[in-house]
Amino acid sequence: AGGLGGVFEPEGVADSAALRGKLMLCEMDTRSWAGTDPIAPARDAQEFAAVTWRNIATALTRGFTPYWMDVHQDWFAPETLQPIIRRQAEVLKESVDWPHETVPGIAMILDDEGVLETNGDGRFLNEAVLWEWKTGLVRAGVPVRKYLLDDLGLGNFPGHKVFYFPNLFRVDDKRLKLLEEKVLRGGNVVVWGPGSGISDGTRIGPESATRLTGFAFELLPINYPRRTLLSNTSHPLTKGLSPATLLGGPLAYGPVLFPTDGTPLGMAWTKLGRNLTGLAVKEMAAADGTRYTSVFTTSPGLPAAFWRNCARHSGTHVWCDEDELVMADASVVALHSVVSGPKTLRLPVAAAVTDVITGRPVAESTREIRFEITGPDTRVFRLTPDKKPRAEARGLRE
Repeated sequence: AGGLGGVFEPEGVADSAALRGKLMLCEMDTRSWAGTDPIAPARDAQEFAAVTWRNIATALTRGFTPYWMDVHQDWFAPETLQPIIRRQAEVLKESVDWPHETVPGIAMILDDEGVLETNGDGRFLNEAVLWEWKTGLVRAGVPVRKYLLDDLGLGNFPGHKVFYFPNLFRVDDKRLKLLEEKVLRGGNVVVWGPGSGISDGTRIGPESATRLTGFAFELLPINYPRRTLLSNTSHPLTKGLSPATLLGGPLAYGPVLFPTDGTPLGMAWTKLGRNLTGLAVKEMAAADGTRYTSVFTTSPGLPAAFWRNCARHSGTHVWCDEDELVMADASVVALHSVVSGPKTLRLPVAAAVTDVITGRPVAESTREIRFEITGPDTRVFRLTPDKKPRAEARGLRE
């Protein structure tokens, strides 16, 4: 909760709690220079405002409640911080009456039983969940949410079009049916992490992974570091990415699945220099007659631009074309950055825009918000969509 340019994320799956109508309180452990604790203190009022407004915007758009935390050092004593906190408290109270509705974005789907399919040391999950979230997903310029696998079965699950499954190792008939009904259809883009579907609940092998993802695989029963070099920038999912894009890292784990069909997007660096695919895409026919895009990666660490392309490919609205931290729902959009300069946020529908921090109106009706910042800074905007015919308004929700 203290780092500039970083991510504010509760120690729990807040989006799942909100989806299930639960109240989630989150300690906003943001400190200031007014104390002796060396853990990430804000060095001045501007840093404090940038960090805490980012945290509050995250909470406003994700449906949980943050609170300031001061253990014993009176971090909030400086007079320069009082107006900031006062306005934040006012906004939190005002936001109770705002409509809060999730807009289509990218959904990370966690199997909370997935760790039981591993040796339990958690290093893979640190790479594929925490760092994928912090370094790639949240910088895609698209709202991102984190859910549990069981949430897909809820009647109020939002209409996301991009899905990422970092740890769905075990897929039996019941789970596959749920995925076919809710995910593997309708033009969605589905990204499978390493080891996806490698178990059917009784045995480990490439057959169950093929049944889930649609790719044929070569399986190597070894632990090996994952590194994939981007080799194809002509596909819509990799267009604009640097040819120096390198996925993965030195962490060794296995078994290793390498896709042997589909369109190769990246080449895996493997033992003995074998020419194997580490990132591939395949267009799939869905059980309901529609189509969807399946992506398999042997290495976590997909960059923000890749996720942004996934959103575009699925028809999901992209709010920002830069690798900035963007938070949004139907009523609020915010941008946090440490880089000074002009910024642009594009809205999915025309709306009246108000600056949440100052309370001043920005525009009566617009599809685009342009502004300048001096980093570090966070800008937060309230959106009141123009009144539209019922069918068009429904598209915002779906």
